[in-house]
Amino acid sequence: MPRRQITVVADDERSRRALDALRDDLEVPGSYPADAVASIVTDPPTPELDLTDIPFETIDPPDAMDLDQALHVERTSDGGHLLRYAIADVARFIEPGSALDEETWRRGATLYGPDRRAPLHPPELAEGEASLLPGKTRVANVWEIRLDDGAEPTDVSVRSAHVSSTAKRSYREIQTLLDAGEAPHPWPIVIELGRARRQLEIERGGVSLPIPDQEIHSVDGGYQLRWVAPRPIDEANAQISLLTGAVAAQMMIDGGVGILRTLPESTRQGVDRLRRTAKALGIEWAGNESYGDLLQRLKPDVPQHLAMVSESTMLFRGAGYQVIGDGALHKHGALNMFYTHVTAPIRRLVDRYTGAICLALSAEDTPPEWAVEALDRLPATMADADRRAGEYERSGLDLLEALLLEGRVGERFSAVVVDEYKKGGSIQVTEPPVHADVDFPVELGDTIEVVLSDVDTSDRRIAFESAPAG
Repeated sequence: MPRRQITVVADDERSRRALDALRDDLEVPGSYPADAVASIVTDPPTPELDLTDIPFETIDPPDAMDLDQALHVERTSDGGHLLRYAIADVARFIEPGSALDEETWRRGATLYGPDRRAPLHPPELAEGEASLLPGKTRVANVWEIRLDDGAEPTDVSVRSAHVSSTAKRSYREIQTLLDAGEAPHPWPIVIELGRARRQLEIERGGVSLPIPDQEIHSVDGGYQLRWVAPRPIDEANAQISLLTGAVAAQMMIDGGVGILRTLPESTRQGVDRLRRTAKALGIEWAGNESYGDLLQRLKPDVPQHLAMVSESTMLFRGAGYQVIGDGALHKHGALNMFYTHVTAPIRRLVDRYTGAICLALSAEDTPPEWAVEALDRLPATMADADRRAGEYERSGLDLLEALLLEGRVGERFSAVVVDEYKKGGSIQVTEPPVHADVDFPVELGDTIEVVLSDVDTSDRRIAFESAPAG
């Protein structure tokens, strides 16, 4: 499931000290070990294929330098599309068993905090030689996916090639150009293909959560939380990545070797509970409407809708990895298809191995021994990386909410009850939109008044009590 990005926009001494303490408490990795950096392969072999004439472009947050993907897409004469998706080739710089290899296994994934990230790879690689930076010739694994007029893939291959990105785009920039009707090629076609793939997702019963990003701004000595709702270009670009993960999964299934990203299907009980939550929150949900369709029409700037999106995450629990050959194969329950991680090797360890395996399978070669031998270790390593990433995300959000509310103890707030327990429940405060547990009786769906009773930034904790009447 997608993660919420939490960003501190303004930098000040108070937040910096608190964030440093958070990293110390969670033992977030710091600077990269010198021996690992020194073991970067400096003269890796290069492919013969040259695709630098294709005007690939990247799209990422504006400050990102670890650019995993670059794309180019065009319409075909039969009404379909030809997608070329270049994925950074990190594996060529890493000798199996080297100090760098061992350090990436310890880290598992890039950890994203509110103000900085703890990278999976050293900056020399992640933001340098492996990154698909504009104007630089790089070696990448280039997926070529032909799709018919219904956006279904008809032919798939992946080859190692020299590529060159011609532009580094940001989501806000491209969405602004799209809204004005001035977006350059290929972005209008990306939107077109993304919408077609999203429709297929809906038809097969797949679900994408519209999770908004959060930004914390410093305002007059305090903080202000702002929501950034997903834009059409965010969703379209995500569909490109999901498509590539789907065809990569099928390639590995057909080849009998690889690893899948899995998620249990939502249970009837879970959906029924979600329906009760929607009813309590005053959100209409017709009996013949899927929860995927419901989620797509929710607006995160409406408190009840935001609460509903938050509660919907309960249907997306239990994600893991399955090595192909280890019993009956499992789909990704939310996407309702076989799927693998393959598009973010700079930021996620498993993608280095799926990429190398797919590259060999596409060429009808035997996958490299180093990649196949690692498969059995990857599920546990990636589960631990997911756990640490989730802990960092949750703790970062708790800290920012405490910073946001510091100095406001005693104030009254309006809130919506989004869950009820035996001796309390969970509330979504209307403004600022923070989430908290309470230890007094509440009823699901009620709008209540609460008083902020305690804020502790060192423990990253906020507490509310029921507001007195009147």
